Amino acid sequence: MDKAKLDGLTSELNDYIKRFEACFKSTPSREHLTAYVRGQLGPLQRKSVEPIAIEAGIEPRTLQQFIGSHKWDEAAMRSRVRSIVATERADAHAVGVIDETSFNKKGKKTVGVQRQWCGHTGKIDNCVQTVHLTYVARDFATIIDSDLYLPKDWADDKARRDEGCIPDSVKFRKKWEIALEMLARAKREGVVIRWLTADEFYGRASEFRGPDRVRVKKARFHCWKTGYRRWAFKKASRRSLRRRLKKYWPYGMMCSKAYGETWWKSSGRKSNPCDTSSW
Repeated sequence: MDKAKLDGLTSELNDYIKRFEACFKSTPSREHLTAYVRGQLGPLQRKSVEPIAIEAGIEPRTLQQFIGSHKWDEAAMRSRVRSIVATERADAHAVGVIDETSFNKKGKKTVGVQRQWCGHTGKIDNCVQTVHLTYVARDFATIIDSDLYLPKDWADDKARRDEGCIPDSVKFRKKWEIALEMLARAKREGVVIRWLTADEFYGRASEFRGPDRVRVKKARFHCWKTGYRRWAFKKASRRSLRRRLKKYWPYGMMCSKAYGETWWKSSGRKSNPCDTSSW
């Protein structure tokens, strides 16, 4: 976003940020939040702390302290986002997207870091992983919940927990358990998700596919809509295509319909495999 457009949205942006003021205890923290959000939305090439602080006319060290040391109520902020979504962005066909993000790291001190699959680098690497729940409704999309995946080696190591200031309440949870917790929070706070998508990794867990949780139908694929990942199979015969899809996408996690467009067709029943209306 260019500076002129951002300046034109100053009033609306300030009004929006004020909705999160209760999550911060001090006035300086609220002011730093505004500066940081403007920096992320603005035209700066580098979105790190120092250029954002210089652009806002504040000391880089103070903004760094805001990011690294100041305390705010993260749970309350996420809850506020979900409240806004539930009241202002409700949609009868909203889609929930469960996904992960990996951040490659050097060293061993960052909480949760270990050698594991890193999507950012595309290989087994030293990284941390987070799980996210995104709410999508037509042309609107926003993350409404996120949580850190804490590996079992970290969760069972008291010395590392103490050094990393990990609360006793934070235990080892599998990623699908984190996803179910986020879905439960969203439901409690009035966010209605009609459809759900996730990587087939989540569909492997029978607990995730429980009758009172997420219903997923195992399926064979008959065809693939042009333009959606077809590049990976464009040279394959129909028989080869079915075989590859069955191998790499064993569970039909992608919903069969969204806004009238067919994403895939299943040889099974015509019921919607990702329908969450009965939660």
